[in-house]
Amino acid sequence: MKTADRTPNERIVESIAILTRQVANELGGFGSYVDPAARSSGDIRGGLITVFRELLKLRRKLIRMRKPYVGGQASRVALSSGSGDRKIQIGGGGQTLEGWLNVDLPPADLSVNVLWGLPIRGGSARVVFCSHMLEHLDYPDDGLAFLREVRRVLRPGGVLRLVVPDIHEYLSAYARRDRAFFRARRKTWPDSERCETMLIETLLYAGAASQPNDFFGHKFGYDFETLKLLLRKAGFRRIERSAYMKSRHPDLHVDSASPYARAAFRGTHYSLFVDAVR
Repeated sequence: MKTADRTPNERIVESIAILTRQVANELGGFGSYVDPAARSSGDIRGGLITVFRELLKLRRKLIRMRKPYVGGQASRVALSSGSGDRKIQIGGGGQTLEGWLNVDLPPADLSVNVLWGLPIRGGSARVVFCSHMLEHLDYPDDGLAFLREVRRVLRPGGVLRLVVPDIHEYLSAYARRDRAFFRARRKTWPDSERCETMLIETLLYAGAASQPNDFFGHKFGYDFETLKLLLRKAGFRRIERSAYMKSRHPDLHVDSASPYARAAFRGTHYSLFVDAVR
């Protein structure tokens, strides 16, 4: 999300996140000098508690707002219905699929933050397609909670098609000093233009350089072994590495809808493609 696209409220929250880290750094530097029992601490603890309570109050208010917000969309997309035949795309980033329920941040058929849970009846979907979204969730807690929700929404035998950046490919290219790989990657990942070295680009893409105010950037990088482990923990029973447009399930021949899934270098895609069966 570009800075120009952010609302005034989102800019305030970003400033709070930055300021919170700055305060934490200040406190760390002072150590016990500002402990509650120390006279030098003044009213610092009281101020921290006041800020904490106000933020907690604000969060509770926002949580209460979820129900009418989601409920206002429910009748339009029939969230509580479905015969187990629904097809759902999550996190398409504006690349919608015809005949699918497209779930994303606004605007979308169903506009929600997936960290709220999916307001969709359990067992109502036969397939879910999710491309280049999981890496934007914190590992492991948020990623695991999301995958468990996807599994709940799928009917028995339903399939999740999961596409994420293949960090193994990035690390391999870095280890062999393959500058051509990184030059080509910049055509589909404009943010890499601000990366001065291959290591900076690799770590940024894996989420290692995430800033406190970067709520929607990359948070983690996956290889197949790590992604399979997370899917197992979420309860998926059959997990298979796939390839671009090569799913065993015809409904999931949709990778081409995602520009990030399409991106390739010398015939090798930058993405990791996985099918997981409920």
